[in-house]
Amino acid sequence: MKNLFLFLSLIFLLKGQAQEYSFVESSLRAISLEELMRKGPPNALENVFYEDGTKTTLSEVLPLIQKGELSPKMYVDGNGTYHTMVVFKPKPISFEELEANTQYSFIPISLRLLPQAELFKKPPPQSLDMVYYEDGTATTMSQVLPLMQRGELSPKMYVDKDLKYTALIVVKK
Repeated sequence: MKNLFLFLSLIFLLKGQAQEYSFVESSLRAISLEELMRKGPPNALENVFYEDGTKTTLSEVLPLIQKGELSPKMYVDGNGTYHTMVVFKPKPISFEELEANTQYSFIPISLRLLPQAELFKKPPPQSLDMVYYEDGTATTMSQVLPLMQRGELSPKMYVDKDLKYTALIVVKK
């Protein structure tokens, strides 16, 4: 019985480390969308695939990623160098499944918190009327955007019932 448990544990461990896509080298690791946004998109990349394994080009998928029609999953080597990108259609979310605002009194309670993973699926807003530091101090997109790009601030985006960006809270890391 003990050997069976050990064998099953080993299978689950190996399965957990297996690459999600057979066409992605097993030596590569996926990075988060936040890390990809912080590092910026690659200038050139040879290995770009749709999630079904169909090869494509970076120039073909980049406009679709920027429009939010596709989401990227980037794979890097041990040095953090981009090697492979897999793009997929993001799963749509609904307003009802988002977390209600109970944390910030200066944000309307009708707004909902957009998860970080969803935030990076759409292009950032050009402007917002409600941009605050976590303590409630008002600021502007132009002031916080460079700090977010450098990784000094982390965004918390709130959306209205139409999933339109409405308010941004920035948190110091």
